[in-house]
This record gives sequence, C-alpha cells and structure tokens, in this order.
Amino acid sequence: MPRSPIRHAKRKTANPNSNGPKTYQNAAIVAYLPAAIAKVSGGGRYRYSLRRLYYAVRPHIKAVLGVEISWKYFCGVITDHEAGLGHDLPGIYRDDRGTLYHPHTGELIPLGTRSVEAYRRRKWTFNKVLYVEKEG
Repeated sequence: MPRSPIRHAKRKTANPNSNGPKTYQNAAIVAYLPAAIAKVSGGGRYRYSLRRLYYAVRPHIKAVLGVEISWKYFCGVITDHEAGLGHDLPGIYRDDRGTLYHPHTGELIPLGTRSVEAYRRRKWTFNKVLYVEKEG
C-alpha cells in the first residue's frame, strides 16, 4: 500500500534533513540519553540495565514523535551510539546472555557485565579455554 502524501509531507516537515522517520527517531533517542541516564541511575549513583534505559526513553519518544519505538530498534541505536563513542554508556550493564562452565569446580557462571567484572580466575587452574559460541 503506497504511503499517503500528506503523511509523507508531515514527516519531511518535522525533519527535512532526515532520510526517513528512523533517522529522526535515532537522533531523538540519542538526544534524550543524558536525561534518561540521569533518571535511571539516580544522578549517577547507581548502575542501570539497558532495559531500564529503554523504559525511561520510550515514553519521551512517544510524546515527542508520536511513535512507539521497539526494543530491537532501541538496542540497535544504543549499540551504534556506543560504537561511535568507543565505549559503553557510563554505568550501564548488560543482562546475562550465556553461561561459563568451570570444569574443575563444576560451577556455572552466568555471563553478563556484572558477573564478568566480578569473576576472578583461580591461579593455576586453566592452561586452555574452550569457547562455544552457541548454547544447545
């Protein structure tokens, strides 16, 4: 179904320099990040997850642009923004996304930002590491 010319004109009027609505959403998300980070981190006192940041940004984007941003799109914008910065956003942590099996102790160690930061390798336990990309 073709786009309505009126709808198309409104989008171009809202941001005449954009290549489409996604570019404008990206810029709006990045522009609101400092305020959202301050909100979810208690002014920098606490760490925050990507999901909490999403829930802080989502209502603002809905109010300003009138569109609902998806979780997948938001994650992509944040990943691209962090790549441009060359580091993670200050205070952010990622949820656990895998497991490290420690064969000598039988431990299953979840792999997320906080658990990886807290992990301390035991002396003289490893001389090789096997990395498997996919679980299952």
